[in-house]
Amino acid sequence: MAHIIPGVVDLGSVLHLPEWINLTIALSLMVFGMGLITGRNGLIVLAGGMLSYYIITPVVKALGWIPADVQGSAISGYVYGTMTRPLGIGMLLGGSIAGLILSLPVIAVAMKSLAQASRVRDKNGNSEELPVYYLIGGAIFAFASLLITAYRLGGLFIKAERHLNRAWSAYADGYIREGDTYLESGYAQLRETSKLLKSKS
Repeated sequence: MAHIIPGVVDLGSVLHLPEWINLTIALSLMVFGMGLITGRNGLIVLAGGMLSYYIITPVVKALGWIPADVQGSAISGYVYGTMTRPLGIGMLLGGSIAGLILSLPVIAVAMKSLAQASRVRDKNGNSEELPVYYLIGGAIFAFASLLITAYRLGGLFIKAERHLNRAWSAYADGYIREGDTYLESGYAQLRETSKLLKSKS
């Protein structure tokens, strides 16, 4: 398909925009198919990307919050890595925690109902429901397992992402050899993560 549909379209160059405005669109049938699946819900993701690259980045540059040694196409990557990405992660965590807090009354009612059901006995003295502490113990075990997994793998994923982002920035600036080095380092981290996952399975 590459000889029919270009893989990347650099609208920034066509519109003569500054280098730090990343208006490069990757044309992919896979991503287009994902849009067909997500439907209108994908529009909020598009809105977040546009806010990050085309509103926050120009405002940050206009306010002079970017170091003097960060120039050209590296500006958008710097703003993404140090500002908009942490902001997005905070919004994800904040929304998840807020949703959990708001659902606590419903969870409490469900736990109370399960506890009452486990006390009901038939004529033989048997209960059709497992004791509620089985559910509590399973929830604690699942939380501890996820916490340990995130602690073990989180650092590897962060290192891999950092190397791959540096490779992309190097390629964008024309430093092919440096980009190859960062790319290989990123793939090495991903291979290490994959081996660790296979050893745990």
